[in-house]
Amino acid sequence: MTASADGTARLWDAEGAAELHVLSGHGDWLNDAAWDGAGTRVATASWDGTARIWDAGTGKELVILVGHTQGVLDVAWMSQERG
Repeated sequence: MTASADGTARLWDAEGAAELHVLSGHGDWLNDAAWDGAGTRVATASWDGTARIWDAGTGKELVILVGHTQGVLDVAWMSQERG
């Protein structure tokens, strides 16, 4: 996965280097992107003040997280497992 100043993240086939999906919708640079623990979703963070959740299999945007008044710098997933 790559995140770019063009406001997109891209998912790639690591073996063949083919582009699988372009995750577009942010209105500014992406600062960070992270896979969830299962590898089925991607979270992105942008200077546009939003974070977004995407379906990694389809590239479809699932959720837009709004409320920040400035850019979102980082995203991370928290495991639901408790020991």
